[in-house]
Order: sequence, then structure tokens, then C-alpha cells
Amino acid sequence: MIFSDILMGTAKLSFPVNFSFNVRVFMHWSGEGDYNMVEEKTEERFAAGRRKAMALLNFNDRTEWELRDRMKKSGFEEDVIEDAIAYVESFHYIDDLRYAVRFAEIYREKRSIARIRQDLKKKHIADEHIESALEQISFDDSPALEKEVKKLLKGRAEFSGEEKKKIAAKLYRKGFQADAIFRCLDALETKT
Repeated sequence: MIFSDILMGTAKLSFPVNFSFNVRVFMHWSGEGDYNMVEEKTEERFAAGRRKAMALLNFNDRTEWELRDRMKKSGFEEDVIEDAIAYVESFHYIDDLRYAVRFAEIYREKRSIARIRQDLKKKHIADEHIESALEQISFDDSPALEKEVKKLLKGRAEFSGEEKKKIAAKLYRKGFQADAIFRCLDALETKT
């Protein structure tokens, strides 16, 4: 960590600062160096932020929050992050609504609607985007429910009342509706 010293009368203050900010301020106030050099350093920071944002989006689609979080963890300053996000948004490389729709389409047969909604909220997607995405896909999560039931039954066709309750509880915790769970389990019982 870099410490900056300031002499205030007889007192000497020392505090941590961002190195690039310290260099820019020193050059600006001291008159040493060329002010254009300060501008070039600033442009280099913004260009580096844009490159990092593009690199993060190169292989994975991300939400704005995920991109912002990853750039913060990489040590970029807030103004650089804002510039990089505006840059990638201008090319429509990040779009939370598109991300939510794609996410819902991919997982609609594997997860319940409640679970999809919860996962999208964890990614800090706005509620209106989540609702819009869920409206665009079918709300019928019965294929995902049937898949989970078959997985829990492990190929068995018969189960006791106690097993039925346990299976229903597991499915309910995964976000499926209770009435849909019991309809599916009753349908399996009548088949055998």
C-alpha cells in the first residue's frame, strides 16, 4: 500500500491513497510534467477498463451487476467501471432482460419457476425484467417436476405414504407448488 505524506505546519499526516490518483494530482498541482500526460494516463485507465469488460464478456454472458462486481474485484476505480459498462451497453453486449429470458429458457425444464425467479434475483436482475422473462416462457413447470420425481424415485414405480410425504417435502423445498406435486405423485400411483 502506498502512503502519501502531507506536511501541515509542524504536523505530518500520512494516509493510504490510490497510486494512479496520487500521480495525477501531484503532476497537476506541482506543474511538473505535461498535463497532456495526465490525460493520456486517464485514457489508458479507461481503455484498460473497456478491455477488461470485453474480456469478461468474451466467453460468458453476464448481468450488469456481475460485470460491475468482477471489475471491482479486479481493482478498477468506479469511474472506469462506469465508463466500461456504458461502452459495452452501447454495443448491447450486456442486457439484463435478454439475460433473464435466456436464463429462464435454459432452466425451465430443470428448475421450478420459483427457483428460476430466486436465481435471477441473486444475480441482481430487476423484478420487472424477471417477470417479463417469465411471461415469455411457459409457466408450466410440470416437465421439470416430472424429471425431479423420476430422479427421486430412482426408477421405482411404487412408494409408501411416508415416502410420498418425504418426496413431496423435497420437491416443495425446490420451489414446486404443492398441488402440482401431489397431482404428479397421484398420477404416478394410478399408473401402477
